[in-house]
Amino acid sequence: MAGVLCPRQRCFYRDRCDVYHPTTPTVTAGVLSEISWTKVYSALPCAFNNTQNDSDPEGAIGRIKRRSPLTEDEVRLHSDWAVYDGDYIVYKTTGDPNVNTCFRVMGEPQQFGTAGRRRINEQTLKLMSDNKPPTGVPA
Repeated sequence: MAGVLCPRQRCFYRDRCDVYHPTTPTVTAGVLSEISWTKVYSALPCAFNNTQNDSDPEGAIGRIKRRSPLTEDEVRLHSDWAVYDGDYIVYKTTGDPNVNTCFRVMGEPQQFGTAGRRRINEQTLKLMSDNKPPTGVPA
């Protein structure tokens, strides 16, 4: 696993997640194959920021968790780990009530490199929870 965590990341990256990349579909005899999903990282150290939308609960009749910068979930990972738009992240922190929650990466990661003496080397990803992930991504 590439990416050596700096002391600050070792302190704050208490969560764990798995990352799944889609495979490129192939065309055989004019038929497009289904996209399959491959686990590329297992138990990555990360920091999740889960938003709770208390004023607009998902369980209320006729309401859903609206997508806005205030309601999106975030995860912070080391910048050496390749995670792209459309990948799936499965939350794997044991003992947490949200364990095995599936998220879809929304947009490209925001990268933070080294700044002077500070070794940030971090990427921030916006996530959207997915109750029905595709076949091949465990939920």
